[in-house]
Amino acid sequence: MLNVSHLSFARGNKLVLKDINLSIGNSEVLVIKGSNGIGKSTFLSCMAGFLEPLEGRVEYFSKSIDPTISAKNFIFVGEENFAYEDLSILDNIYYWLSLNSVTPNQKSIHKSIEYLFGRIDMNKKFHQLSYGQKRKMRMLLLLLIDKPVWILDDPFNGLDKETISKLIKIISMKKALDGIIIMATHMTPHIKDIKVFELS
Repeated sequence: MLNVSHLSFARGNKLVLKDINLSIGNSEVLVIKGSNGIGKSTFLSCMAGFLEPLEGRVEYFSKSIDPTISAKNFIFVGEENFAYEDLSILDNIYYWLSLNSVTPNQKSIHKSIEYLFGRIDMNKKFHQLSYGQKRKMRMLLLLLIDKPVWILDDPFNGLDKETISKLIKIISMKKALDGIIIMATHMTPHIKDIKVFELS
């Protein structure tokens, strides 16, 4: 269970988020909606423990979010690419896995890449990938690293219809396995029993 209680956040003299209260439990998907610039990314960063709120708190099973809890339990996929431009697809994956203390499994890596990309040269440098391929790279984390909470910022942006469909299946599978998924997106994915929270 993840609880947000009376959360407010200010940037300079501007109040970006005000008195937000919500909760999300296992096997639930929460979609954060709102207009551009309303604070969706800021809200996700507060939930992940990257930003300190002005007031209120975020708790994961009654424990306040801190870097240790976040690193152990959360996968955060933001809007920015987080790969090294001059490393290959495979080397970037190895790097991500090492950061998360995950032992590489060749079969799992190849299966995940094939699922999202089809056939692709895994020695291809990240800077050689198209925009859509770079966006797909972010989704590999969800297949290769097992953590109970996913926080996804605009996950469908830049993906083609086929990949969007695959990502929805991945999210639905995580939901069925007691996962907690929180995402900010302008679209409403076809996932059963999702919750929607509108920022205003």
